[in-house]
Amino acid sequence: MSTLLGPRDENGIPVPMTVDESIASMKASLLKKIKRSAYVYRVDCGGCNGCEIEIFATLSPLFDAERFGIKVVLRRAMPIFCCLPGQ
Repeated sequence: MSTLLGPRDENGIPVPMTVDESIASMKASLLKKIKRSAYVYRVDCGGCNGCEIEIFATLSPLFDAERFGIKVVLRRAMPIFCCLPGQ
């Protein structure tokens, strides 16, 4: 469970995470182009529903994808990305 909380030092205090400059610049350029939240439309293609569970787990309070501006939408008119889980 400690790996989900992030890196910690020997006293259990969280260690600040650093981001590589190239990743930071890519994120900044992506945010300039999108300028809004990334809406994802999910199309169920069948299968064992393992992918569905993973998608909805990202929306749970543990991972909270919405804090990064990623939202799953129910209407086809809104999305930027289309997710096709299943076989």
